[in-house]
Amino acid sequence: MRINKISAIASIQDLGRKNYKQYGVNESGALDKWSFMLGNVLVGNEPNTPAIEIILGGIEIYCDKPMTFCISGANYEAFIDEKPIHNNYRLRIEAGKTLRLVRAMSGMCAYICCYGGFKADFVLDSYSTNFVAGFGGYGGRALKIGDEVIANSKMNLSQIAVAGIKQQDKIRIIQGSEWDLFTDEAKYSLLNNEFIVSSKSNRMGYRLNCDKKLNLENEISLASHGVKAGVIQVPSSGEPIVLMQDSQTTGGYPKIASIIEADLGLFSQYRFNSKVKFELVDIQTALQAKKERINHINNIKEYASEN
Repeated sequence: MRINKISAIASIQDLGRKNYKQYGVNESGALDKWSFMLGNVLVGNEPNTPAIEIILGGIEIYCDKPMTFCISGANYEAFIDEKPIHNNYRLRIEAGKTLRLVRAMSGMCAYICCYGGFKADFVLDSYSTNFVAGFGGYGGRALKIGDEVIANSKMNLSQIAVAGIKQQDKIRIIQGSEWDLFTDEAKYSLLNNEFIVSSKSNRMGYRLNCDKKLNLENEISLASHGVKAGVIQVPSSGEPIVLMQDSQTTGGYPKIASIIEADLGLFSQYRFNSKVKFELVDIQTALQAKKERINHINNIKEYASEN
């Protein structure tokens, strides 16, 4: 496969590096891991098979070999040559055809998953691109025009379609370790006001703008401590930052809350300048929601293997 055009930030990702934070290596991996896993199991892969993540812009890929694939995640205007194709459909593209993802009509990041996955650099137990360290994925960097990406796909699977991840009005959160140190007004604002996703957001963190700042009862000084994707930390500006997959491994800002694992993928799909609202839930609800997501992925895996 050859990249002929690209305006998106596109990279090869899997589910990330889980066991190297003590060495200062961030996790990396797919921003929307549920859509990533959905795409992989739909084409008959294990959930952690490397795929191409595309953020917002377009990409045009010439295929010199046939490939069974699907697009999951953000809803893209997409074509094989001039024929429109749709999200969450398992399809086959023949040699000599061009796959075009023009623009995301909704959502932020999409995944091209192919049967067998894409060949990529395997570093520290992961194929994910680590942009900061410059390793993993395709030479440790984003894809660009002229790159040749090798798809392992050869099998011709039937065409099937599945439902994507169900949308919802609010993103669910649980209390953070410094929840009690914030003012009542800050907690009320977090749960009752809308926040706008700043255009300064990236794979490290999504910055949220708001009219009501989230203030502490008293100034505090925290020692640097471990953090992970989904944590909502609040710097002195009072405007929260949600850490994402490429976030640093430690931080020192107070943490008012964390997005539950089941909803972090949905949150990652919020586009710049869109509005987001939060809903506080308890740990049991968070665990049940994660279980339901896993069940959804397992059901698709079973359906895909039978068809």
